[in-house]
Amino acid sequence: MMEQKKENPVLPLRNDPVFKRNISKLCQSERLVSEILSELAEHPMLAPYVEQMVQRYAALLEIVKALGVDKMPPNVLLKVRR
Repeated sequence: MMEQKKENPVLPLRNDPVFKRNISKLCQSERLVSEILSELAEHPMLAPYVEQMVQRYAALLEIVKALGVDKMPPNVLLKVRR
């Protein structure tokens, strides 16, 4: 029997326009971002990972800003021809 490939549940979120829109809203508030990350870190298995992730992304901030890619790209809706 062939094994079915498991789909990564994170990848669809990266392409989900509603998820992107909500992230853009959340990023307007340091408090809300902090609350979400703190809530995730309350889980013992996730705490070290969240801490490392925050450090890694914080270190990238200046590079991301310098490259001008610190904002989410606009959602592009494709025009469907009939």
